[in-house]
Amino acid sequence: MSHTFVFRVDAGKSIGTGHLMRCLALAQAMRENGHASVFVTASITPSLEGRLTEGKASVFRLTAQPYGVEDAHETATQAKRLGAEWVIVDGYNFGGMYQEALKREGLRILFVDDYGHADHYAADTVLNQNVSAKADLYARRDDATELLLDTRYVLLQRQFRNPPRGERPVPDIASRLLVTMGGSDGMNGTEKVIRALQGLEGIDPTVVIGGANPHQEAVESLCRDVGFSCIINATNMRELMEQADMAISASGTTSYELAYIGVPALTLILANNQVALAEGMAAAGCSINLGWHPQLTQKTIRSAVQELARNRNHREKMATAGRSLVDGDGASRVLMHLTGNSLRLRKARHGDARLLWEWANDAETRSASLSSASIPWEQHQEWIAMRLQDPQTMLLLAFDREDEPMGYIRFETKEETVLSIAVAPGQRGKGHGSDILRSGLQSFFREHPSETMHAYVKEGNDASATLFRKAGFTELPKEEKDGHPVRHFTLQPGTLTT
Repeated sequence: MSHTFVFRVDAGKSIGTGHLMRCLALAQAMRENGHASVFVTASITPSLEGRLTEGKASVFRLTAQPYGVEDAHETATQAKRLGAEWVIVDGYNFGGMYQEALKREGLRILFVDDYGHADHYAADTVLNQNVSAKADLYARRDDATELLLDTRYVLLQRQFRNPPRGERPVPDIASRLLVTMGGSDGMNGTEKVIRALQGLEGIDPTVVIGGANPHQEAVESLCRDVGFSCIINATNMRELMEQADMAISASGTTSYELAYIGVPALTLILANNQVALAEGMAAAGCSINLGWHPQLTQKTIRSAVQELARNRNHREKMATAGRSLVDGDGASRVLMHLTGNSLRLRKARHGDARLLWEWANDAETRSASLSSASIPWEQHQEWIAMRLQDPQTMLLLAFDREDEPMGYIRFETKEETVLSIAVAPGQRGKGHGSDILRSGLQSFFREHPSETMHAYVKEGNDASATLFRKAGFTELPKEEKDGHPVRHFTLQPGTLTT
């Protein structure tokens, strides 16, 4: 079932861009799952509005005075007009009164928060994705308010999640340095960092400036003077991060993106709301907190860069810690909460190889396969490496709300598109197969709306045959495949039984 979600969020030079960018990440996950999103905003830069519309999100300009009861009423009016049940609110100017006003309008609220700034929390759900998140921040909440806390819920944009991250080499000496202070950088930390790095041998900096940066022209000019590469409003941040050996960044959303990719980072604090994040990420071992920007000297920055660049062991530990802290599935977990779905799907990764191998060699799985022989580990490793690199293969794993793996579904397109599905041992007989099949087919058909789906069932596997029939598959005359009698099922686009 598709839904429409309304976001109430602002962005600009004075507000910053982090609130909107993480909402965009959630909106992208919504679109990937067949849902629509609308952004209600009182302030947004043209470049950021373009990012939203490019992602097929609609933008509605607020006419009421922002952040008060009139704002809540106008936002609620738009939500009701669109048939939206949930409003996602993100920003430090929204407090308890705003939440209560939306609640009176009969809407459900997901309130995205960082440090418990509101005087009261009446929202249905509070989301704090930060490493510093804890329930004590929300002691002033309604009894019914649910909490989604910690980095399991970090909202990463599509470019970071798809395709899944791969392995990263760690050079003995780091040379490629990414400098990024977020979308606005009102304190101009970028300039201080550039001056600190000027003339530093062995370091090749790439400076990224956000579209809302009020110092853009001055920073561009300085980069030209010192010979540094400078990129304005980059849309390929994942690529830039993957090319970097290490980074210097503000303590914002970028910290989680760097951690996910596995880029060791030196962080600067540019605002009060970044203190807990900077300290928490440093405590987790994936960054080094250099402290407040105004107190930092160029010498301190320069020395920290030199020391980390030479310390391969430290950088390797930081990369491992970051990748463990942020797994990239946060948006899917939040969306599962909003929709009430019991399962979520994600694309397979190299780290899933052993789990899939164990499932493949389960006795019941082997008996249902055309070949009943056990699969050697080395053969499986080669197989999954090829499947993950093959653009004609979609391999999805299913997880429940507690992140327990429930099974997988695989689509391979050669002469025809054939699916394979398996429920994890210990989870069979609970109805998960139908949910995995339905969700997997919906994901596949969103990307390939004209493909006919085929499934082959070994003679005697009545459970799988029943599963496909209930999903709307048509059974064709029996045939032989790989020397075994099989039942052949097909599904035409648009005929999936939901």
